[in-house]
Amino acid sequence: MKEPDLEKTQEYINFVKQNLEPLAKEIGTSVEWLWGILVQQARVEAITWLVVVILLTVKSFIFLLIAYKSYKKATFYSPYSTDKWKHKKTGEIVDYYETGDITEYEKVPADKTNLEGHLVYWCTPIGIALMVLSITTATLSLPVIVTGLVNPEYRAIERIVEFAKPQIKEKL
Repeated sequence: MKEPDLEKTQEYINFVKQNLEPLAKEIGTSVEWLWGILVQQARVEAITWLVVVILLTVKSFIFLLIAYKSYKKATFYSPYSTDKWKHKKTGEIVDYYETGDITEYEKVPADKTNLEGHLVYWCTPIGIALMVLSITTATLSLPVIVTGLVNPEYRAIERIVEFAKPQIKEKL
């Protein structure tokens, strides 16, 4: 485990002390009020990312559910041929091997407007892509979500340090 650089940490603390007070005075408020806003913003960030992850997950399940239900209803005919045959008198549609006397049946043309088949073809990849996006977003935003909900003060300190780093580097 890497030891923290105490010299740099002290530089960050000094920077925050020197710059947060004038910033608060410039805005016409106190450092305590700014601190409260940063803590509140940490919670808002965490809740926002949590909602995004939940929405992506729900949408992916909806697309996958539509694909699954459509798959159960779909008939996947080739646009050029079909093994479905219609009885000339009764109108019953059967598979080729069930026809018996082929002269009593006529071939059913391929169904080119198979909505369920199209839903399966479109909803499955979209649902999978949304699920991957949901898992990736959850994984990448997990530290922000957990820190913002469990310890928003720490997240506020992180934000201040993120703000201070580039400006301290400029001075060095």
